[in-house]
Amino acid sequence: MNYLNKKLISLLGGALALFSPGCFPKNINLSRYPIEKPLVAGVDGFLSDDLNIVGSKLEKECSTPVVIEPVGNWQENMPEIRQAYKQGRNIILTGFSMGSEQVKFIAKRCREEGIIIELVFIIDPTYTSFGNLDLPDNVKRIKPYFSSDQIDFMSWARGNPERFRNTRGTTKTEKPTFLRGTHLNCVKWNNLGTDLIDEVKKYTK
Repeated sequence: MNYLNKKLISLLGGALALFSPGCFPKNINLSRYPIEKPLVAGVDGFLSDDLNIVGSKLEKECSTPVVIEPVGNWQENMPEIRQAYKQGRNIILTGFSMGSEQVKFIAKRCREEGIIIELVFIIDPTYTSFGNLDLPDNVKRIKPYFSSDQIDFMSWARGNPERFRNTRGTTKTEKPTFLRGTHLNCVKWNNLGTDLIDEVKKYTK
């Protein structure tokens, strides 16, 4: 995919963000949640609500604050992240597909503001098919997932697991986990909500 095509997809993602089913910008009241719980903030895939559904279940099961934005709205996560960090909460970022690159933008903005990210939980990071992982050093840990079905017309959107094997500095990168299913159904077909619940428990103070 050439640069022009990638740019076009990016622009379409922003233009259609508000039409993503089930995934809309929202403000959450952090005071409703126990102070020891981490904030989970992220960006869903293009015209996807899969990560939003996982986040809703996570919020109910763990009583932890969750805010998932559509592609193009990554900056809408920042008010909750700033407030949660000031409260002393741990910060977990998550992204799926095109939303994964926008998680990178969030992490970089957080670095500029001195905010530490405990975990980036990233699923089929499309942007790594075309470039480096490029996550900043304020990210302590990266947990990557990739769809794996051999017959998949969107296999190009999975990202490149090799980008995750040689991260530098203090960031710890987990070994990539390969999911059953295609790029479009890997979130639905796998119990990623359980994995995220386990991570929330780890980062509950």
